[in-house]
Amino acid sequence: MSWIKSILVFLFLSLCTLKVADLAFYAVLQSDGNWDELRSGKRNIQPREHDPNQDVNILPGDLYMEQTDGLIKKEYKISIDENGFIRNSNPPITTEDMTIAFIGGSTTETIYVDEKNRFPSVVERQLRNKLSKNIRTINAGVSGNNSLHSLLNFLAKILPQNPDIAILMNNINDFAQLSKTGSYWIAPSSRSLITNTENSQQLTLNGILRHIKNLMIPNLYNYIKPRLFPGLVISDEFSEYRDKRVNENSSKILTMFESSLKSFVEVCNAWGVKPILMTQFNRININDPLYISWITEMGFPNEAKDVEILYSAMNEVVRKVAAETNTDLIDLANQVPRTSDFIYDVVHVNDKGSRLVGDIISKKIVEILGN
Repeated sequence: MSWIKSILVFLFLSLCTLKVADLAFYAVLQSDGNWDELRSGKRNIQPREHDPNQDVNILPGDLYMEQTDGLIKKEYKISIDENGFIRNSNPPITTEDMTIAFIGGSTTETIYVDEKNRFPSVVERQLRNKLSKNIRTINAGVSGNNSLHSLLNFLAKILPQNPDIAILMNNINDFAQLSKTGSYWIAPSSRSLITNTENSQQLTLNGILRHIKNLMIPNLYNYIKPRLFPGLVISDEFSEYRDKRVNENSSKILTMFESSLKSFVEVCNAWGVKPILMTQFNRININDPLYISWITEMGFPNEAKDVEILYSAMNEVVRKVAAETNTDLIDLANQVPRTSDFIYDVVHVNDKGSRLVGDIISKKIVEILGN
């Protein structure tokens, strides 16, 4: 076994030597005043997306299950395509008559819903039958994405897919971001609009292990983690922003959210894509015990009513922007029952809820296309 140890030591020292040499040449290039090198930088604006080409079975952990009352604990399949979008389970088509993109956060992503019941998949099936056309839907939902993330994804990833319709549903992630930091541009590193690649390039043990995991065993890691550590506490992304009252800057929050939504609508129109806005289904109600538990986790234990008022106002902003910009609206907040039969926590639908959402959206799109 000693020869194996010697090889590992040799490889480690070789990597260290290469890294030191690389850093030395970086310093030389900077001193030469190479403009291309200056422009390459270490900070980038890039989409917040799923890693492409993955097939994963995800089991909700015990801690997550404690915050739900309408979710079945089982494995849920997630298949990510080459563009980082969640695949639908419907038969593929060779030619497309219409492409519809669904954009948003985890409420669009719907990872804890069976593949066939995720509402982008439901809409695709129903519209193929109702319209007798080759309809393709794109599930571009990503957990944690707010409306500005959605706009970046639309520009960088969705436009190249030549969508005819782009359907946006954002609220809760904008609420979390703006109520905690007061800005879209002040964010935890995991939600920042700007990625600092310099930190990820540093030679650290954690960095090396993370790169090996992402490159070699992403699926195995996602399978093993919830089984070995079912009660693992999820890190608090907004820990440094705690103890800030939600109603301190409510008018500013609503104004920024409105500006972000209007930006999305204007960009869609500029590129010839039909925008549709959706309000967000929810169980944010002070009479719902699960909501009270969730609000404590969010860091607003004494502000349940204030949060309910602001969140509701943000859905009202969606309606306002739709009306002012002559954009079609799907008002899910007023059509999805606010019970555990349809919504398994505070803002995420279960299989039954997702099928209902798919029904609502399909009927509305048929109505829109008929006008």
